[in-house]
Amino acid sequence: MSWLEQKDDPSSARLFWLNGLAGIGKSTIAKTIAFRADVKGILAGSFFFSRGDENLTDPTLVFPTLAFQLANLDMSLKSSIGQALESDASYAHAGMQIQLQKLIVEPLLANFSSMNRKRLVFVLDALDECRNDARAADMVNLLLSHLRLIPFVRVLLTSRPEPHIQQSFSGAADYRDFILHDIEQNIVQEDIRLYLRQSLKAISTKLSVVEQEPNWPRETDIETLVQMSGTLFVYAATSLRFISTRDPVRQMRILLDVHQTSGTKPYAQLDELYIQILRNGFPLHGVNAASDEEVDIFQRVLGVLVLLRDPLSLRGLSAFTEVASRDVMFTFNYLKSVIIMPPSLDEPLQIYHPSFRDFLTIEKRCSEPRYAIKLPSMEKWLTLRCLNLLVDGHLRRDVLNLGEGSHSLLNENINDLEGLLHSAFPPEVHYACLYWYSHLSQVELDDQDVVSLLYEFASRYLLFWFEAMSLLKQTSRAISAMRDAHVWAVSVRSVLLK
Repeated sequence: MSWLEQKDDPSSARLFWLNGLAGIGKSTIAKTIAFRADVKGILAGSFFFSRGDENLTDPTLVFPTLAFQLANLDMSLKSSIGQALESDASYAHAGMQIQLQKLIVEPLLANFSSMNRKRLVFVLDALDECRNDARAADMVNLLLSHLRLIPFVRVLLTSRPEPHIQQSFSGAADYRDFILHDIEQNIVQEDIRLYLRQSLKAISTKLSVVEQEPNWPRETDIETLVQMSGTLFVYAATSLRFISTRDPVRQMRILLDVHQTSGTKPYAQLDELYIQILRNGFPLHGVNAASDEEVDIFQRVLGVLVLLRDPLSLRGLSAFTEVASRDVMFTFNYLKSVIIMPPSLDEPLQIYHPSFRDFLTIEKRCSEPRYAIKLPSMEKWLTLRCLNLLVDGHLRRDVLNLGEGSHSLLNENINDLEGLLHSAFPPEVHYACLYWYSHLSQVELDDQDVVSLLYEFASRYLLFWFEAMSLLKQTSRAISAMRDAHVWAVSVRSVLLK
């Protein structure tokens, strides 16, 4: 906050890079700074990257999103940005450099005086979750070069210390950085200790634990949890969610029995916690062990949830995976410390923290193979499921049943378009239309099952899919999809010809 509020100085850094390990608290700090800046009236815009949402991993949406928020900050800025788009509407879909220059930098420079030389801040969180590493690095370079032109603007950027992002800062001078995991452990653990003590007290009061265990939680138990958390707040937060899901005394006892892994791996303790949560909710051994069929359902539903490009409702996830809603709910019922269960069937399931996704998908992180998600086979399953949904009757000519002559109608002239689309494209089909190509790009090139089904789709249903994408107002995405699918198909052809 001191950095944000310091007086303009030609030598002061315009960009602050806060980096650190996953789960250490970067996003919490980013949200706090954004909130404080908003209260002070100096928040120009924010973008929080998230792998759980396709739009929130798309680098081409960052600067238009910030420009939209900036326009809502000040009428003169809104006018300038509006005029820029009226003069050339392609700015909204142009390269990032043009977007930044025309939609943000030039409007700010044009209105600096009328805004009473107001200090402004942009917040960009979790840049490492941008789906394109090269574009993420370009974004850093663009910000560093353009911020020199607008000295009254500050940018707070958070990320993991990924190589492509570190390389972007190599040789740059106009920034400050802070490595969150380099804070002395005793300082971080004092904060975690306070957090655990206050939260466990609240759990005890809410669930009336004091009636069965007057001295719960014991100070020694809190201290053990502090040591197990290390410097990762996500460990402490996940532990609290685990403790509060059922009998807190029993859950605390289970948690304290987690094997304390030695070594220098930064996520060793967190991985042990995730394994314990999975074993507790979905045991593989003993009298209560899940059956082979239950394990298959578990792997499919969890794998789909983790790899979805955009969240699906519980009902949509059920239809997509072809698993009954009650079985989906049963699968996740005891994983509430890592999966956010929606209050209704029509709201999305979400993963509590991206570190759980990493744990399941990064080789050697998950010590139990039957819990781990094997990316190639799961991406193949998702691709086949998407394409099967599209070729099994959901795509056809005049999919909205508008009748003869409807092909000349504009979307805006179709009565109750929203209702018609909802009937024609239930959530799982809507998802398949938007993301089949995204999963296809991750499939191994010599997979004949996918090649065969893709050929059928391209030969018989491609025009119907284009019509569907037009109705869904996703024409630009359809063009991008064709480019990606073409790249994959050409690669397949080169492999087959060898």
